[in-house]
Amino acid sequence: MQPDVYLQHESSANIDRHGRVLYGSISDLDIVTSQSADIERRVVYPDKKQFGIVLTHDVDHVYFSIEKKVRYAIRTIGARKWSHIKHLLHTPCSMHNPLLNTQKIIDLENRYGATSTFFVMAATDEDSRYDVADTKELLQFLISHNREVGLHASYTSYTNSEQIKTEKARLEAVLGVPVVGIRQHYLRFNRSTWQAQAAAGFQYDATLGYADRIGFRNGMIRPFVAFDENNQSLPLIAIPLGIMEGTLYARQYMNIPFVPDIETAWQACREVLDEVKRVGGCVSILWHPDQFDDVLHPNSMALYERILQYGAEHDAWMTSGAEVIKYLQENT
Repeated sequence: MQPDVYLQHESSANIDRHGRVLYGSISDLDIVTSQSADIERRVVYPDKKQFGIVLTHDVDHVYFSIEKKVRYAIRTIGARKWSHIKHLLHTPCSMHNPLLNTQKIIDLENRYGATSTFFVMAATDEDSRYDVADTKELLQFLISHNREVGLHASYTSYTNSEQIKTEKARLEAVLGVPVVGIRQHYLRFNRSTWQAQAAAGFQYDATLGYADRIGFRNGMIRPFVAFDENNQSLPLIAIPLGIMEGTLYARQYMNIPFVPDIETAWQACREVLDEVKRVGGCVSILWHPDQFDDVLHPNSMALYERILQYGAEHDAWMTSGAEVIKYLQENT
């Protein structure tokens, strides 16, 4: 794809309060479709897989406030899920914390021969939702179970390479291994974001997508070389975001509640996956860890499992962002 094509119409787009480009406000040349990016040269995936699904989880929360604990206990009792009460006794970064559900996610993905990326925050400013040092046991657990850990860069960092670099260093100090992937918090992104990320030493970004609509922003349906503000190639690969669970159910976005309307939500997801499969593409899927607790989010885990089932049935490579980048570096 030529550099001057990418994002050329987004300067006139409507922007929300987080500075994000919204779907439906842009030129028809930038609609959610893969037609403009139908692949000239299909990627040959490992083991002759037909297409790629990069499974990702943004770790936004690890602590229960007293207020949230009370609310969770009330919902648990209301749903008659008595066994869930014990989750409130776990330490903040326990693998069974309802905000994390780490063991549950890993067990589910392993069942379908899949792996994934967990994007973890390491902010030091007012955007800090938790201290990354508190997540050391969690991070070691993820690494020991073949999961990638990437940086979920803070809200204010998306144009600031030094801030991103600082957060990367903090995460690596706790993790003990290099961090190669990044996704910006709230999917905040503009034309200088990739340059800031590349300057901070990242190999790939998984931010590019719409917050308010699932599908393919700017028609991109496979990983591609990112560009700076002068349309010059960067040493950074962009992995497009195809589906985020919150986009589906949020009232201000697509407003498809998973309860009782999981079938409508699944059909919307399937349309995206069918298109990725058709062109042999590769996009990321974002399911936050708290979505795997059926008290907090009934049916959300079930919908995620349908995506895994689809991938298994249709011969998809379901993997982490780091594995995709490693493969592309070695085979292109």
